[in-house]
Amino acid sequence: MLGIALDAGASRRKIGDAAMGAAFPVARLADTSWSRRDVPRALPETRIYGRDGRLRYVFRAGGTMLDAKVLERILPPLLAER
Repeated sequence: MLGIALDAGASRRKIGDAAMGAAFPVARLADTSWSRRDVPRALPETRIYGRDGRLRYVFRAGGTMLDAKVLERILPPLLAER
């Protein structure tokens, strides 16, 4: 899992401090190669990518509830990919 901080202009230190204690790394949007069209339009948004880097699922506020039951259904096939 990787978090992407969308804070425009935030320093690496500020983002690192905010992410302290997270169980996954957090990168600044400015440090990625995402195109502007790939940046979420609203938060919260959770994206799940396969090992091949293709976007497989997007969960947005007001849409399908992302809970343990959903994760138990979608993650095992993705984790089994080689």
